[in-house]
Amino acid sequence: MLLSIFLLLATAELQASTDSLFVFSGNQGGIKDLFFRVENDSTRISFITPNSSFDKSGQLNEGDLIVGIGEGESGEMIDLIGKSEQEISNLFWGEVGTKFRLSILPIGKKPPEQPLIIEFEREKVQRRIYLDYDNVWHFSPGDDIKWADLNFDHTQWIKINPSDITEPLPDSLWNQGHGWFRAYFKADSTFYFNPWYLQLYSWGAAEVYIDGKLINRFGTFSTDPNKEVRYNPLLKEYTPIWLSPKDTHLIAVRFSYHPAKRYYEIMDDESFLLGFRLSFISQELDDIRNNQISESKLKFYLLFGIYFVVFILHGYLYYLFREQKENLLVAVLLLLLLINDYVQFYFEFTQFDRLITFFVFKIIVVVRIAVFFLLPYTLVIFFKLEKFEKLKFLPFFAPLIFLLFQVLNIDNVWPIVSPAILILNLILLLIARKRKIKGVGFITFGFIGMVLFLIIPLVFESIIDINIYDFTPPIFWDISFLTILPLSMTFLIAYKMGKMYTSLEDMVESRTEALEISLNELKSTQAQLIQSEKMASLGELTAGIAHEIQNPLNFVNNFSEVNRELISELKEEIEKGDLEEVKLIATDIEANEEKINLHGKRADAIVKGMLEHSKRGSGQKELTNLNALAEEFLRLSYQSFLAKEPEFKCELKTDLASDLPQVSVIPQDIGKVLLNLINNAFYAVNEKANSTPKDYKPEVTVKTTKTKSPLGDSRLPDGQVGVEISVQDNGSGIPDSIKEKIFQPFFTTKPTGSGTGLGLSLSYDIIKAHGGELKVESEERKGTIFIIQFTNL
Repeated sequence: MLLSIFLLLATAELQASTDSLFVFSGNQGGIKDLFFRVENDSTRISFITPNSSFDKSGQLNEGDLIVGIGEGESGEMIDLIGKSEQEISNLFWGEVGTKFRLSILPIGKKPPEQPLIIEFEREKVQRRIYLDYDNVWHFSPGDDIKWADLNFDHTQWIKINPSDITEPLPDSLWNQGHGWFRAYFKADSTFYFNPWYLQLYSWGAAEVYIDGKLINRFGTFSTDPNKEVRYNPLLKEYTPIWLSPKDTHLIAVRFSYHPAKRYYEIMDDESFLLGFRLSFISQELDDIRNNQISESKLKFYLLFGIYFVVFILHGYLYYLFREQKENLLVAVLLLLLLINDYVQFYFEFTQFDRLITFFVFKIIVVVRIAVFFLLPYTLVIFFKLEKFEKLKFLPFFAPLIFLLFQVLNIDNVWPIVSPAILILNLILLLIARKRKIKGVGFITFGFIGMVLFLIIPLVFESIIDINIYDFTPPIFWDISFLTILPLSMTFLIAYKMGKMYTSLEDMVESRTEALEISLNELKSTQAQLIQSEKMASLGELTAGIAHEIQNPLNFVNNFSEVNRELISELKEEIEKGDLEEVKLIATDIEANEEKINLHGKRADAIVKGMLEHSKRGSGQKELTNLNALAEEFLRLSYQSFLAKEPEFKCELKTDLASDLPQVSVIPQDIGKVLLNLINNAFYAVNEKANSTPKDYKPEVTVKTTKTKSPLGDSRLPDGQVGVEISVQDNGSGIPDSIKEKIFQPFFTTKPTGSGTGLGLSLSYDIIKAHGGELKVESEERKGTIFIIQFTNL
């Protein structure tokens, strides 16, 4: 395949002078830059190498007809009509430096117009000299190293051309799977002044001897099938050889191809060459061959790398966005194509058993059909054509289609499969376009590319008479044909993602603006709610203080009224002169004044205490007696609740530890927490009292405890002192379903308008800010305990 461009450079093959000798010239010239094709008795120029002497003449064009060839300046012009391509090729050959003429009918002109006569000089060609001539090769099965000897007589051996073995030799000749081929050749003197490379094309193994000397090994010859290492002609580099001038040379080939017969039985016509082709190639041709192989590998791995990167990209995108099946389908397509192209290239350039290669390429055909059958479903997913969802089963028919074509003995499935699938894809594209789905243009571009890659070789061959595969390895056309559509899908996905990114940016911007407005409103509402909660707490305190002061003031007012009456009586008794009665009344007035003074001082103490409490609201921590704080807020809370519910009755209990240490806290904040917890306890028992029999007795207990961490408790160092304050009620309790929610902001079980839902949330935050814990223990219908723990004393 890689050397197909040079097959048109067939070198001069002179007819054998005897039936046991072939002859060739070492200094031949001809056309190396002009290609032609013979069709319908017409010889048409198919390609002119740029910058060659034919191109620089400016008188030849691709498509011109060659109607005659003549030697020298005045030799007879030979008509080419009716001659074969090989006969015409031979007319171009001659000694380097000699001149020849071409009779050209330029493209667009027709007889009987006068042809154009153009003269050229023969140049030295890049030469290939084939050695597989008929009637000169002799063969014998078996193996004997003496058969490489120049003087051995092989005239009794069987005559057979090693390149014309189209089926294994009969068992009588090939029963051992190996044998020897021998032939004589000679050349003119110019042959010996150039390096030559011996090229063997075979899938067997061979050793080539010239004049009894081993020249080259191709693979590993062996009489044992298990030790034979077969040769890949596309794999190896050749080493140059120089031949000494002689009249006659012997070439002997020790050849083995043990599985040849088995290959033929299994693969039939696809069993490839069962013998070998042998030729000398020039230095120039070998350089070109090696460069082409290197460039071919480089181009392939470059393309393979690009497609592999795209495959990884789509696979990763599908991993990130599982809902986008488009990425998965394109990744699957590319994976199948990578397997197809890699295997095709890898097996071509790797030394593999031909039978394995045969079956691998059968599988690759199935893979290609599956890839082609997957394309319609890919369009269904891309354009969301749910009506055609069942097309996803189409790739599973690929093996059946392949087997059907095998049964029908149809080698090339693509002329039948390709148009059907392309038409189906075209229908899907038209439906998507009719629905005005974006991105149809990208996929259409991919299909146009596929069609072009199908048509271009046909156009070159039919219109300008050029076989494009002579210049570009078919594997590149396969890669381009099969991958241009997945690449167009990649561009479509990139386009969609770009659009999505732009729309997401706009959406994020608008949502951000809306969120900022909502956040500002939320902050305002939250500030109002917190202020409302603070005012509610202040109201509770105010109500409690009012009730506290009301008692001593009532005593002051009552005793003041009594004293007023006593003073009136005192005045009357003075006028009467009853001194004893005056003394008694004065004594009562004095006693009442003491009581007024006592209750006045009590009211004064309450006011001073509240003033002192208000002074503590600086936000600074200070050592605080939690027992006194608990008692104070229990009393204030109760008085406050009485102001709202005059009929409310509750037994207040305190269990305050006498050895409780002072704790560094913000008294005002802890007071708010206690007020909230005690108010909630009063609310709970009052609700239960209103809904239960009369024998229920509400109880609220405030308890303080000095704690020590038990040994081994990882929360505190051993012996660490802590303090607990608990507020317990015997109300209805908290259901388990809402127990985890009670510390959430705005959550409340009270009727609408009865609470903000921030009391427990703020209390929780205050205790956390002090480094403590606020916990709840509750049992339905039995009561609730809120526990404040301070462990960092």
